[in-house]
Amino acid sequence: MGPKSGIYSSSSLGPLNQRWVKNAGALILVLSSTTYERNGKAAVTHSFDTGLAVSHMLLQASNRGIPVHPMEVFDYDKARKDLVIKKGSTREAIIAVGEEAPEGRGSQKLAERDKRVSNRKNISEFAFEGHLPSTIKAHVKKKEASPSRARGARQNT
Repeated sequence: MGPKSGIYSSSSLGPLNQRWVKNAGALILVLSSTTYERNGKAAVTHSFDTGLAVSHMLLQASNRGIPVHPMEVFDYDKARKDLVIKKGSTREAIIAVGEEAPEGRGSQKLAERDKRVSNRKNISEFAFEGHLPSTIKAHVKKKEASPSRARGARQNT
């Protein structure tokens, strides 16, 4: 089944995202398929695979000077209904593409938030050379022992 076309209103986005997309030329709804079309088997890494593809698209758009803004705050149910999304597809995000609203067009609070330094974790907090630290090993073992783990899921230790 090929891609679906439809109308999706920016009014279904969160309030801050509505301000961001005022000048956007397009909104892209990002979907992932939870099963493989060729054999119907579960696509365990569907969100990861889609995230990798989207990240490359965002990098390429940025490299070409095309503003892009991925968003997660939107009405997922409205998107499924309005765009006739098939069962077995997961709504991952929406991406605004096109001209970015000039600074100051949104609220002062939003402009300040966009300028502040990120408080993301340092890579040394989650990437390790050699073996996993004992605190991480204990967490992994506890998760593996959990009865809620999906059968057949990949387990990396």
